[in-house]
Amino acid sequence: MRPFGCPVTILNTLDHLGKFQGKVDEGFLVGYYMCSKAFRVFNSRTHIVQETLHVNFLEAKPNVAGTGPTWLFDIDSLSGTMNYHPVSAQNQPNSVA
Repeated sequence: MRPFGCPVTILNTLDHLGKFQGKVDEGFLVGYYMCSKAFRVFNSRTHIVQETLHVNFLEAKPNVAGTGPTWLFDIDSLSGTMNYHPVSAQNQPNSVA
């Protein structure tokens, strides 16, 4: 499990690229996809959040606070983009027992 905001490279499989054009984009880990093993990453070039399996984690690059996008550390805007709905965990009385 990787920390959110971890720098990554994303393999670009959507655009038709020439032989000598760059095939990876840089980005940040935003989360994990709920329905499969894909990662949710923020693409720094296109400025969108995408879900992909083709991710390499840049472990040698330090994860320094303040180097990523500012919205990445704003939990309200991040949870809004991920369609997250909070779950209330409280004890409920059992009327059957």
